[in-house]
Amino acid sequence: MKTTEKDKRAKWLEQKKRHIDQQREERKKYYAHIKKSVSKPHKYLSLIIDGMDQGKSHLPHFVQKSKVEKGNTGFFPTHITGVIAHGQDLKMCFIDQLKWPADANVTINILVTVLKFIKDKFGLSPPILYLQMDNCFRDCKNLYIFGFCAYLVKIGVFKKIRLSYLMVGHTHEDVDEMFSRISAALSKRSATTIPALHTVIHNAFTPEPITADLNNLLDIKSWLSPHIKGLKNHSWPHAFRFVKGKDGNVEMTYRNWSTSGKKVWMPKKAPLKILKKEPKGTPPVLQPEYRKCPTVADLTRGLEQTKARFRPDEVDWWNKYIEQEEVERQRWVTLSKEGKRYVSDCPVISHKYVEVKEVQEDDEESKKRIEEIEKLLEKTNNFPEVSILDDITKFECLR
Repeated sequence: MKTTEKDKRAKWLEQKKRHIDQQREERKKYYAHIKKSVSKPHKYLSLIIDGMDQGKSHLPHFVQKSKVEKGNTGFFPTHITGVIAHGQDLKMCFIDQLKWPADANVTINILVTVLKFIKDKFGLSPPILYLQMDNCFRDCKNLYIFGFCAYLVKIGVFKKIRLSYLMVGHTHEDVDEMFSRISAALSKRSATTIPALHTVIHNAFTPEPITADLNNLLDIKSWLSPHIKGLKNHSWPHAFRFVKGKDGNVEMTYRNWSTSGKKVWMPKKAPLKILKKEPKGTPPVLQPEYRKCPTVADLTRGLEQTKARFRPDEVDWWNKYIEQEEVERQRWVTLSKEGKRYVSDCPVISHKYVEVKEVQEDDEESKKRIEEIEKLLEKTNNFPEVSILDDITKFECLR
């Protein structure tokens, strides 16, 4: 029987409908996790980590473009990684000067910083972590991320971790809204230096976010690598779970979607044990690679070609930065020649989760935020039907 174009289109429409329905269900699950973290922050921690589009935060950034520089503005590339801790109504932005590859080391260092900050500021050590990430193998979906989640469960930072990813090509509404506001702020205000970029981000939305520079990273990958097993086919599932088994080893299970039935965690025979043994000691400090960074000469040239648009204090800032950067890079060259590495003297993370009785957050702020989440859930489920307009002339905007 010959397949007609009409049949092909009907099949395509059915596949598209299933895709949209599945994506809607995944978003509902994401918002359900957020709601739990808002109502019971002592039990649940919900985090999302995502990166802003490349190129939007290069420095110096001027609202008014000038033909004089001939494309020499933005000679200093930066990248912003955003984090939202939903239960704490906390937003954090990390400014990366691209000194290191955009891989699991950057993601894990940011995760550790956020976990320590929440522990120190809010005094919280919830047993369950809901972690949402971008579906990208390079920095978010690889054996190092999985291995570190297993490590956090092994040492007792969490009792359980649920790691989830949206479909490829789909975005997260809340963190993308945060990036959208930063972009809108940059369209109205110049940011000529790193401190100025911090200020623009601070003023972009309320509550004011926490900002930080990524100046030093731990080499988690090399520290973790001897103690984890390899993986294959892990790019397919969208949901992973890490819990400690009866023998004390961390078990990793997965399923295709977060919304799959409760009894479909795989593999069916036995959970995966990605962590061979607990890594001891502390990771070394990660040496910058500078492959995507301008050289000191490039920075000097860029400043010379654009400084006519800077205030005197901004020129001073750049001169001091370039001077410090030259010293720092030379120090790493010397260490490399001597075959040495900086060694960290503090543990990656040391606090343990705390089992607490059910605590119901009844304050007005929590109630208000839960209502907002419920509205988002309702919006995901309900939308008006498409209908025919008898008289299109009444709707000038549709012409």
